[in-house]
Parts: sequence; structure tokens; C-alpha cells
Amino acid sequence: MNRYSVILVLLEMLLYVAGKVILGVYMPEYKVPGLIVIPLVFVLLGSVSIAILKNGTGKGVNMIMGIKAVRFMMSMFVIGIYALACREHILEFVVAYGVFYLSNIVFETWMLLSLNRKKEKDNL
Repeated sequence: MNRYSVILVLLEMLLYVAGKVILGVYMPEYKVPGLIVIPLVFVLLGSVSIAILKNGTGKGVNMIMGIKAVRFMMSMFVIGIYALACREHILEFVVAYGVFYLSNIVFETWMLLSLNRKKEKDNL
């Protein structure tokens, strides 16, 4: 397991615990059933992204945009499945999913910047 994978798992655990505490203690009326699914989806998608980016087998920008497109499509698929399976609390799930999605975009951007800096240093 590399450094980025560990950071990703810690980020998802932190967001999950924070969400459980905030929604369980301060806003119990907005509790999201199935909240554990969200970090699991992002750990899976993030692990695939990290593996692809670490290998560097694609064409830079095309590879990154492809990963982002697949992540967006998978996110819409997960939200759709949740909406069909649990007809209640859909809005709460979408808001919680959005928080995880935005945090993962920030993480992925940081990861890409640090990988590019590392490649630039190696090329010098």
C-alpha cells in the first residue's frame, strides 16, 4: 500500500466518523441510512485511480479526464441505485455523497500535483 492509498483511507475514515457524529448527535433528523457505502465507494474508485496514475500508462490529461468521467458516472450510478433501493432520505444521501465527492476531488488534485512534482524532479 502506498502513501496515497493510506491517506485516502484515512480521509474516508475521518469523513465517515465526522458524518456519523454530526448527523447522529447534532442533526439526528438528517441521519443517512447506508452512510458506510459512500466511503467504501470512494476508497474503491480512489484505489483504482491511484493505481492507474502511479503506473502512468496513459496520456496525461486524457487519462486524468477519463478517470474523472468514470468517477462521475459511477457516482451517478450509486446515487441512482440508492434512490431506487431506499426511497426515503434520498436528499440526505445526495448531500452526504456530495461532501465526500468534493473532498475526493480536492484529494485527487493534491495527489496529481504531488505526482507531477515528483516526476519533474526525477526528470531533472
